[in-house]
Amino acid sequence: MSYSFIGFFGSKGKGKSTQMFRMRDEYVKQSKQFKYDLNNPFILNGSITHTYFVSPTLQFDKTFKKNDNNDIIQVEGTKDNILELVQKIRDMKKELQPVMELQLQVREFFKKSKNLSQTLDRQTAILIINVLKQIENMKQKYPELIIDETDKDIISNLKEFYSLLEGKAILSFIRMPKIILILDDMSSCSLFCQVQENEFYKMIIQQRHLNIFAVFIAAHEMSTLYSAFKTQLTGFLLFQGINYEKMKDYFSQVQELQSDYFSMTDFMNLYKYKICATHEKNDDEKQKYIHKFLYVVICPTSKVYEGFNIRLK
Repeated sequence: MSYSFIGFFGSKGKGKSTQMFRMRDEYVKQSKQFKYDLNNPFILNGSITHTYFVSPTLQFDKTFKKNDNNDIIQVEGTKDNILELVQKIRDMKKELQPVMELQLQVREFFKKSKNLSQTLDRQTAILIINVLKQIENMKQKYPELIIDETDKDIISNLKEFYSLLEGKAILSFIRMPKIILILDDMSSCSLFCQVQENEFYKMIIQQRHLNIFAVFIAAHEMSTLYSAFKTQLTGFLLFQGINYEKMKDYFSQVQELQSDYFSMTDFMNLYKYKICATHEKNDDEKQKYIHKFLYVVICPTSKVYEGFNIRLK
């Protein structure tokens, strides 16, 4: 699976939020098939650890509250809260990075060590204890990032090390986060008026370095958001309510939508006739043609797309 940045565009009440959460659930499901590799901790692998849901309609305090039912952290979508969330994600990476580098060294030591009771010197033991303390501090701060050790050699040496200290063996470490960011109804947020000049835009540009695996962003209008993020989008879903003429202008320059088999006219007709059903005036007939959305994949890099194939014939 690869990084995705997907736009959801359409008028209010057409199902954008429903599809964002459906896609999020599919990403979570797919990510569980990939084991996190403690030997390569900075590769964005393993299961999803955080989902942040940002919406201007939420009425929460400024702390990030976790929903116990689905592990989604809900954030009221004000400009200040979004920028605070950006800083939170940056700080998480800044705190974890140096500890993870030390952890990698400690695990390598335990992997290669033999007969610790006879070979371990005092200075090395003190250094390892200090690193393990730092790891435990990160575990307390980010319990959702705790991961069990599975390497038999490391487990065996950890047990021996803790026995020398006459303590209970701790057979877990810390992992890097893997984040999904859902931004619902961002049309009214002042943060996106001059989006290229703010910290959120900078975060999107640096997404892989901040362990953001997917961004889903929804808006009633396409103008500002699409213009700002068109080079970042890996795909978008078009629902009813997009101005047909404006959309034609937006997409006329998207080279990826043109091919020997599929033209811009084909694309516009799919939206016009399948999503909007403008050619049918009778409600019963119109219902036969209306689809909930048109999903356009610009960068088809993930199997997760297989769950969203809407075949428009």
